[in-house]
Amino acid sequence: MARHPRKPKSAKAATAPQPAPIQAGLFRRLGAWAIDALLVGALLSLTLLLGLGLAHLWLPAGSDGQRWLAEQPWFTLLLVAEVMGYFLWNWCRHGQSPGLLLLKLKVQREDGKLLTVSGAVTRMLTSAFGLGNLLVVLDQRRRAFQDIWADSAVIELAPLRRRR
Repeated sequence: MARHPRKPKSAKAATAPQPAPIQAGLFRRLGAWAIDALLVGALLSLTLLLGLGLAHLWLPAGSDGQRWLAEQPWFTLLLVAEVMGYFLWNWCRHGQSPGLLLLKLKVQREDGKLLTVSGAVTRMLTSAFGLGNLLVVLDQRRRAFQDIWADSAVIELAPLRRRR
């Protein structure tokens, strides 16, 4: 019985080059944005209710709690921090907000790693409240305005199943 000489195992396994991930299209991005907008809206509503409760406790009877809250810079900062914190946490920690998760999408850097805090902030500030996604239909690589500025990509993790 003849033995075949073994090939030495190399440190690098021979792997086929991975295809480039598919960038998400406009409708999936907007769907994820809508889901996240509902969740952020619910979070902000709870904060508003708590703020109105505090106003009721702190202000004399008959005072306008809504006007008082609207005039408080700390309350405005709290609302902005909640919105930014929602996306920062999800994008930098997991690469997916609940909207992205439900639609099988992921936001990441161009090199495939999770976004940094500065990249996530850049992405938020250049998104124009979701309007930056409209560039997806014009860009050859299906990138949104915020993706270009933040060197990020929203990729499809899997195709969506269609119900029959």
